Amino acid sequence: MPPKRKSPPPPHGPVVVVPPPAYRRRLEIIDLPQGAAAPTTPGKWQLPRVPIAFIALYFIVLVEGKSNRRIRRVVRKENIISQGKVLQAFDNALQKHLNPIHRSLESLTERIDTLTHEVGLIKQSNPNHHANEHYRSEANQDAAGFAHYAEAVELRFLNKLKPRLYYTQEKIRAEDGTAIQIALFKDNQIVESGPLSSARIEFVALEGDFNDVAPENWTECMFNQNIARSPKGPVLGGVCQIKLKNGEASPSGISFVVPSSKSRSGMFILAARVHSSDKAGFRIMEALMNPVEVQVYRNKANKNSDTPKLKDDVYRLKGISKKGTRFDWLKHNGINTVEDMLKALNKNEKKIRTECFKLKKNSKDWKEIVKHARKCDLEGNCNLKSYRVEEKHVVLFFNCVHDLVGAQFHDGYVTKDNFNSDQQDVVNCLKKQAYDALDDIAFDDKMKDNYPVSLSSAMNTSITDGDASIPLTDRAGTNYPDLHVTSQDEGYRTGAVAQIYGGFSEVDIPIGCYIGQASERVY
Repeated sequence: MPPKRKSPPPPHGPVVVVPPPAYRRRLEIIDLPQGAAAPTTPGKWQLPRVPIAFIALYFIVLVEGKSNRRIRRVVRKENIISQGKVLQAFDNALQKHLNPIHRSLESLTERIDTLTHEVGLIKQSNPNHHANEHYRSEANQDAAGFAHYAEAVELRFLNKLKPRLYYTQEKIRAEDGTAIQIALFKDNQIVESGPLSSARIEFVALEGDFNDVAPENWTECMFNQNIARSPKGPVLGGVCQIKLKNGEASPSGISFVVPSSKSRSGMFILAARVHSSDKAGFRIMEALMNPVEVQVYRNKANKNSDTPKLKDDVYRLKGISKKGTRFDWLKHNGINTVEDMLKALNKNEKKIRTECFKLKKNSKDWKEIVKHARKCDLEGNCNLKSYRVEEKHVVLFFNCVHDLVGAQFHDGYVTKDNFNSDQQDVVNCLKKQAYDALDDIAFDDKMKDNYPVSLSSAMNTSITDGDASIPLTDRAGTNYPDLHVTSQDEGYRTGAVAQIYGGFSEVDIPIGCYIGQASERVY
């Protein structure tokens, strides 16, 4: 076994307990030499304040630096914005002053080119000494002729544009569908002779609010400043210049090529002015049309027509998008046109509303959809389908979109708005089975004077125009007695007159007509 370690001998002299430094938590025993004085114990220890002050100062500097950087960033952004606004304002002001100068230079250049061309023609036709005198004489005559117009002269459109929506690439037409017409007037009379009667006319597009910003007697400068311009090019396309003939002209092929959505007022005004080279130095008032809205042509294909037609695609109706789920559902169920939609609504409106549109019966959207569909133009189609129930002696009549228009009872024909309660109950019971069979029923009647008439009877009546007297004549010219068929019975009768002889082969003549309340009808 290893020997035990001996404990150290006790220290000599008094033992003093010295507190540890501030950063230590235990007591230490210090061996003091003989006669040394013990250190004094402090009454209360405190952490030094210098490090805390430095930390606080550091955080203050850090926060202030971030705040200064944020302020500098905001100031820098505001300076950029203000500089951009100043540059934009300067550019606008510069363009405002340069545009009239540019237009004046263009007019001057055109005038110089015209004069140069005229002088060249004169030199070629009169290369002698008397050419100058001849030219001066013609110039004096033209000046005298133009002086005659130095009164109130103005251009006028003789018709107006339709107050509706126009589309780009669509030819501009008058409200009656004809070509627009323009004429040059002096003292309310068309100028039919003289130099101005064959002046060139230029068509331009103005901003739609020109009538609001310009006075009634606007100046040429005001007119030029309000000409609509587009970064993509001219606003009008087609033949925008035309020459007057006897003071009148009828341009064709003019169209808008830029939509009006980016214009000042969202609209354009078609205007016309005399070409600068034909004005002869005096004022001629320009002509203005009424403002119109112009949209891109592709919107026309997606536009829901205000008055849909039978053969229009079903997505032309309100609430149905060409790329939507409703259109897919309708197409899957064989509903492709407005006519198909109306037939489906008349047959089972609830199914369309719940399965396709998923709307409630009293929904405002659903009412708008049905209202728009029922505004469809039937295009004068008066043909009717009749569904007969012999055991009940009832005939139901449906129009070309399978909408019930009335019924024939024992008492005669009654329109659907005049059904009494018993008649309405009978019709409601028969409608469902009628709709299941309507697709296979041909049109055999026609509405005439709010009365259903058999198509064959209507044809016979139109041939005879009154008393249905049909003279039969053979090829040899022999006249046979007229054949009269008269019905005095009530109700809707059909029959045939067969085996008519006398030099003719066997003939079947269908007879069918609605006869109401013992009225006599002649076939």
